Amino acid sequence: MSEIFPNAELSGVDILPTLLEKTKTDFLALQRPCPTLYLGDIVSGEGLPKMKFDMVFFNGVVGIFDDLQKPLEHFCSLIAPNGVGYIWGVFNPFPLDVFVKSRAVGATHLESGWNIHSQASLRIMLKNLGYNAVFYDDFEIGIDLPQSDDYLRTWTFKLENGKRAIINGLGIIHSFVLVEVRSDCT
Repeated sequence: MSEIFPNAELSGVDILPTLLEKTKTDFLALQRPCPTLYLGDIVSGEGLPKMKFDMVFFNGVVGIFDDLQKPLEHFCSLIAPNGVGYIWGVFNPFPLDVFVKSRAVGATHLESGWNIHSQASLRIMLKNLGYNAVFYDDFEIGIDLPQSDDYLRTWTFKLENGKRAIINGLGIIHSFVLVEVRSDCT
């Protein structure tokens, strides 16, 4: 973002202090000014900035949540009037919300975090919050990602048409979508 918008005042939020520290380290290594960072929780709203922003990004974590209502309320609360939000994630084009749990062989604990909410549900929730959603679902990955020993990490494989698909050890094909979110008052 700092390359695309070199004069922008960047901010970032995460619930994990280690990821905020990594952000600081990465910006220092690049010799760039570090964004203002907040230790915050998108579900409870605790620690989130009180100000509103011209652009807000919610990247790759939507599938963690079984219930999107509170995360979406807090995400939208950060968007300035005439601002725009972007959500990057995997969304089902069919009107079904999919909730995924997994357990490694021999483990007793169920893991979650790969839910696939439907585009229809997201659109309805955002509409109820006073926002419109536009879905851009034409993402094609242009590189090969090798399979690793961590089955939960994604990798690619070639389809018959030559395009790549993204999959993980859960057997889930990841159809990434960018969602543009704007107030329906603008």
